[in-house]
Amino acid sequence: LEAEALDPATPYTETATYHAINLSLSIPPGSIGFPASKTCPTPPGVEFWWLSTRTHRYATQAKVRDGGSDLVVSTDWEHPSALVLTAGSFHAFSSGLTYECSYDNPTGATIVSGESESTNETCIGVGYFFPATRPMLCVNNIGPL
Repeated sequence: LEAEALDPATPYTETATYHAINLSLSIPPGSIGFPASKTCPTPPGVEFWWLSTRTHRYATQAKVRDGGSDLVVSTDWEHPSALVLTAGSFHAFSSGLTYECSYDNPTGATIVSGESESTNETCIGVGYFFPATRPMLCVNNIGPL
């Protein structure tokens, strides 16, 4: 790891993370393509320069959307896709950050939200936004907190 000091005279814009997390997952046994979707408001006046998803092993697809437009589509939970935007193409959400995931549950038990990659699931949309003063969070569709 290498780091360089930022020249205090150099102007910059702070960025921070925005996590949209679904904590109410309940995937029935034997499900195929079980959907879970939530929409979170984004902070007013911000733009995103990086977006991705986070799921566990039972996910077959995860998306970050704005209205009807897919911004990120991931089909590999261990190596999720990311959208990296540059100046001139940063994204300001028009209708909130929608994060949706699909799951297959081949087990005989209901899979719920949790941290275990082997027994639980998660559905998270994550991004970096600016201008920012702190990281923000949206739980289910309540936020930004």
